[in-house]
Amino acid sequence: MDTLKCVLSRVSFLLLFALIQGGTKAQTYDTISNWDGIAREWYISTGTGGYAGNPLPDAVNNSEGCFRVVTGSGLYDFMICDLDGPVNFDENPRYRIKVLAPSSGGHVVLKFENYNNTASQEMLMTPVPGQWTDLVFDFSGLSYNNLTRMVIFYDFMGTAAGKEWFIDDVLSETPGPLTLESHLPIFVINTFGVPIQDEPKIDGHLGIIDNGAGNMNNLNDPYNHYDGAIGIEIRGQSSQMFPKKSYSFETRTASGSNLNVPLLGMPQENDWVLYAPYSDKSMLRNVVTFAMARRMEGYVTRTRFCEVVVNNDYKGVYVLMERIKRDANRVDIATLNPDEVSGDDVTGGYILRVDKLDPDYIPDMDGWVSSVNPTYPQAVPVTFQYFYPKNDEIVQPQRAYIRDFVTAAEAALAG
Repeated sequence: MDTLKCVLSRVSFLLLFALIQGGTKAQTYDTISNWDGIAREWYISTGTGGYAGNPLPDAVNNSEGCFRVVTGSGLYDFMICDLDGPVNFDENPRYRIKVLAPSSGGHVVLKFENYNNTASQEMLMTPVPGQWTDLVFDFSGLSYNNLTRMVIFYDFMGTAAGKEWFIDDVLSETPGPLTLESHLPIFVINTFGVPIQDEPKIDGHLGIIDNGAGNMNNLNDPYNHYDGAIGIEIRGQSSQMFPKKSYSFETRTASGSNLNVPLLGMPQENDWVLYAPYSDKSMLRNVVTFAMARRMEGYVTRTRFCEVVVNNDYKGVYVLMERIKRDANRVDIATLNPDEVSGDDVTGGYILRVDKLDPDYIPDMDGWVSSVNPTYPQAVPVTFQYFYPKNDEIVQPQRAYIRDFVTAAEAALAG
């Protein structure tokens, strides 16, 4: 119990400093439409729309006027306008729209597209039903090639006709200079104008500021912990839809080769993860769980809290994590070559993965379904996927060995 208290207090101490420090910008806003003097021509797709008095003035929106739209029965009710020029998500990464949704609720999508809708970027948000909500759409890091039209979908994918929605204060944000001080290490990532995507990794630069425990780190300090090349991509599956993205990155040489380095006290390697605990508002679940597990036998991913800035945009508090892989300082198991198919050789090591299935998953080739049915309601049978050796490197006798080994262990436990 004393060990657990120590773990929790240390993590809470770190998180406290993370929360009381932060990145700030003296941003300014450019009004695109506000219906109280700044007018723009909007085309309404279906139903009706036009100027209206504010039906519910409050602290979020006390304007006299706004824009009223009434839904049709189709899936896509929208209002669209031509902008004065193409958007630039580097200069204006965020857009705000005040929305008064009906009590039945619904979704709002903000979309930017080119003149013939062959290129676009869009983002969905959900306002609070029955009250004004100031929605903030963050397009930071996304491509913006000649997107000259703004489209606002209200009641997105809804089919109920006659619903009233009210729109006001459509703004674009121009960030000011970023300032950041924190007791946590600061990761500064620059991809030189190229949006970070989900595979393949793109080239970038990483600078890490870490002045030591108890000392303040400032964004203007020298990169004193790491200052070099990386390859970076967005990480995750469903979590890629979150506004705060997780990233996988490799530390590299200037020529692009893997570069093993120690980061924040972790043993040297080149594969790393910047985990964004977006759905865990405490930001503690994984860190505390891993800290407890490390006090037991076996390898568990090491973690460190840090602040992350991407292309001069403050992304928030992240968790630096080791990527799970076979390595003397990570999962320390023996190598397994394709010719090791009998005797002690075939016993491993192996790493299996229980996760969402890969899109190209082939049953019995890339893994297998557990022979034990879960006992709790509406459970999905567990699928084990080969992780090491990779599914395109493991050979059939090795597949059979590890499958039979795990199946026997499950049967003994389910006994």
